[in-house]
Amino acid sequence: MDEKTAKEQELGYIEQRKVIKVSVNKQLPCGKVLEIIKASDVAPHDLISAQPYLILIFPGGGYEFTSYRESLNVALAFAKRGIDAAVLHYTTENGKTILASGKGLLYKPLQEAAEAMIALRTDEDLGFTKHKIVVSGYSAGAHLAASVCNLYKHEALKELTYEAQKVRPDGAVLGYGVFEIQTKGHTSDLVFENLSGSTDPTKWEQFTLTDKVSSDTPPSFIWHTADDAVVPVENSLHYAQAMWQHGGIAELTIFPQGIHGLATATPDVEPDNSFKYADPHVAPWVDQAVDFIKTYVS
Repeated sequence: MDEKTAKEQELGYIEQRKVIKVSVNKQLPCGKVLEIIKASDVAPHDLISAQPYLILIFPGGGYEFTSYRESLNVALAFAKRGIDAAVLHYTTENGKTILASGKGLLYKPLQEAAEAMIALRTDEDLGFTKHKIVVSGYSAGAHLAASVCNLYKHEALKELTYEAQKVRPDGAVLGYGVFEIQTKGHTSDLVFENLSGSTDPTKWEQFTLTDKVSSDTPPSFIWHTADDAVVPVENSLHYAQAMWQHGGIAELTIFPQGIHGLATATPDVEPDNSFKYADPHVAPWVDQAVDFIKTYVS
């Protein structure tokens, strides 16, 4: 991440936190903090269903940063629709630093995500122990969300004291995610480089996800835009196909057009009012996802 991007992210979060109120901050054993927005604080009572849900959001950013565009604003959108929401700012690192050291992030983000799942499922003070928990991510965040869905039994998590089912999500919402290796040199390679610490594609395969899908992969709502120039739409198409081939429940929506990083595709994605991320044709994906959750996550 260059200096310009770092400054943009810092300012974006400052502006975002001026207008979005967090209900609860929960520190995890790893030191990371869950920012939680309760639906009861922002949504009409009749939108909160008898079966409560919580969506755990992982912002994107290539594992170099966690993007403010896919953070509290996404959480608020779901909370306003009756679904409690939490954001995890997992560990990231500058890609140049990672490649220079040869030390990738490996499974550290997954471990932190697992800690978040365990806390939400077991901490009675938080009040979500009876909730169905859906993981959601965008770009690299979708990679992390899908990792939790498919690698919740991974040996990298054995050091955590947990039952595997405490980590397995009940469902997933995955936006323009990175799930497989493209032709070497593609922009989305950054995800695998930063996790593995290497430019060698043979060392990336442990982090690919389309080939890790099984009949136990949770129901997933998947969306992408056909002309995404950063993460090819084939990632979502192949991931959904893998789920169908294993008998899983997957809903795939591919919009004809839309730049990478749309998040909610509403004007609030960009606090400086540039509106380049506002796309009224794509924005209904949030309502589609909520309908999917309430229909298929049970």
